[in-house]
Amino acid sequence: MIFLMRHGEDDNTRLGGWSDAGLSVKGREQVERACENFDCNAYNIHHIFASDLKRAKETADIVSKYLELPVTQLKEFRETNNGDLAGMPKERFQKEYPGLYYASLDWEQKYPNGESPMDFYNRIKEAWEKFKVSTEALEGNVLLVTHAGVINIIRCIEEGVQYTNKEVRFKTGHAEIVSLKRNVIFLDVDGVLNSKCWDDEHQREISEGKYVDVDSVKLFSKLVKKTDAKVILHSGWRFWFDDEMKPNREEAKFFADVMKKEGVFISGVTPDLTTEEIRKAKKFSLVKADEILQWIKENPTDNWLVIDDLDLHNNEIEAHQVKTDAEVGLTERDVEKALKLLLG
Repeated sequence: MIFLMRHGEDDNTRLGGWSDAGLSVKGREQVERACENFDCNAYNIHHIFASDLKRAKETADIVSKYLELPVTQLKEFRETNNGDLAGMPKERFQKEYPGLYYASLDWEQKYPNGESPMDFYNRIKEAWEKFKVSTEALEGNVLLVTHAGVINIIRCIEEGVQYTNKEVRFKTGHAEIVSLKRNVIFLDVDGVLNSKCWDDEHQREISEGKYVDVDSVKLFSKLVKKTDAKVILHSGWRFWFDDEMKPNREEAKFFADVMKKEGVFISGVTPDLTTEEIRKAKKFSLVKADEILQWIKENPTDNWLVIDDLDLHNNEIEAHQVKTDAEVGLTERDVEKALKLLLG
């Protein structure tokens, strides 16, 4: 398994990117505290790799000393190359390049003597695919110490989320360690993120096509963040998204916007195995289990979980299911059960 770690804090009065700034005192303390996590057997790190930029290298050196393991430096996992802006004092940047932020760049627009978002994404995508292949046969788990922008791209790739430089899909704090264990949650919507009780109390929202409870989405987001799980929609709502997971109905747009606000993205959907007879009778629960198992067959995963208010008529699914009460929707108790099923 591969773990990703962001470097500790560096000089926050200067721009990052390909800056040669090392860790601040606070940054070293962050990394030293983070090292205590490695006492847990779940990490079992045997190999350390790191970006060769100074702040990442110094972070890796602290971890190396703690775990008594060598570090292999990999230049290809540097942060975005911001060219002339690398390490520039922020005060000077505001005078000479006001507003020239990464998110302001067009997809193919380069920093002065640096990379474009497209260049950065392609560099990391290529490096990541090679890295996964090269480390596959290694004994024990792997730690890659790198940067927030790099981790964001890698997680977009692994989670099946479309990458854009206009917003950060996956935020990572200083010295935070991220697991890439392939946890998957198959999500139903009706009876999970809304309920009969909620429907009775929110007639105005329903009349406007807003069919999810914001509080239930917030609760679900806690589960996703604690498990680093990929979310696959197996609800009938999946037909309200196109092939690029863009909503094509008002209900789906509201749902996607609420999820996005909580930092949760839908990575994909289960295949459609329904027949005309099933659609007419609206007996979708009869085929949901087959759709989920088909997805798993085509997309190997480490741990998976189904959240649905219906009985899906399958023993294998039942062992992995958190069955919600449609009267109340997702609850704290459901989330506790889900955490046990996914994390053990």
